[in-house]
Parts: sequence; structure tokens; C-alpha cells
Amino acid sequence: MTTSDRILDAALELFDRDGYAAVSMSDVRRAAAVSNGSLYHHFPSKPAIAAALRDRALTGWRTAFAAALDEAADTPAAIRAGVAAHLAWGTSHAALARFMLTAPDEPEAAPPAREQRAFLAEIHRWLDARAADGEIVALPARLQYAVWLGPAQELLRGWLSGQAKRPPAAAAGALGDAAWRALRAGGSGVSR
Repeated sequence: MTTSDRILDAALELFDRDGYAAVSMSDVRRAAAVSNGSLYHHFPSKPAIAAALRDRALTGWRTAFAAALDEAADTPAAIRAGVAAHLAWGTSHAALARFMLTAPDEPEAAPPAREQRAFLAEIHRWLDARAADGEIVALPARLQYAVWLGPAQELLRGWLSGQAKRPPAAAAGALGDAAWRALRAGGSGVSR
């Protein structure tokens, strides 16, 4: 494990336990068992740590989501697999997913947005191609996401905040089916 990974792991554990605002750079240094010089060499500020954690989260999520879509046999399977991958990643990376939901929106803490925008643009192109083929309804990009992953995200958010005890991955089948019914063309899905 690299020093930067050790620092990020320690910071994530502290942020998850105590909250981002309550954790200082000194707390992170002690928990990671590194020197001041090493800590500040890798991360000059707490927002820099936050940015690296967000990048770690988004990279992991994108990898899992893309793999699920790539392995799907057809569009209905891909829609269902996307929901399942979203819930599975959030469940298996609970501290990181919780951090993504609770971390402050500091400009300095924002991850590189170019990769995320490029990935989302690729997903929207994929959805638009299915709409052009008549498989799914044509919707603006924001609605596509809301219909496809919105319910899964809300279920995951409730579980991450402790409001729900049952792991959300257990609902992947039902939510995946609902997402497909809502998005499929000619079905009882949404309309513009």
C-alpha cells in the first residue's frame, strides 16, 4: 500500500466516523502514522484529500458500472445491470459512498470533472442510441438518469444514512425491472 493510499484510507475512516468538518489534518496524520512532511507532500490540504477520495469513488463506480453494461446481453439486461451495479458498488463501498453524499462542495475538493463528464456523455450516447433504435423512450439526459438510477440512489441513500436496515442490493431485481418498465419504448414508461 502506498503512503497516499494509507493517508486516504485513514482520512476516509475518520470522515466516516467523525464527519468531515470535525477532522483535522493532524488527525489524519496521526491515524495514517505518517510525518507532517509526508502528509503535506501528498495532500496539501483537507480539500485535496476530499478531492482524491471523490476521484477514488467515481473511478470505482465508473469501472463497476461500465463493466455491468459491457457484460449485459441486451438493452433490458443492461438497464437492470446498471441498477444492480450502482447498488452493489454503494453497498460494498459504504464509507466511500457515504462520503460522496456528505462531503462539502468545496471547489478545491472537487475531483477532476473531465473524466466524469466524458463517462456520463458516453452513457448518454449509449442511451440515445437505444432511443434512436426504438428500444427505450427518448428523454433529456437528466431525466434518463433520474428514471434509471434515481430510485436506486434514494434507496441507497436511506441505507447509508441508517434509515433502512435491509441492504439495498437486495432490491436490485425489483428496481432494475421497474427501471426497464419505465424506460422501454412502447411500454408503460415515462413520456416527455
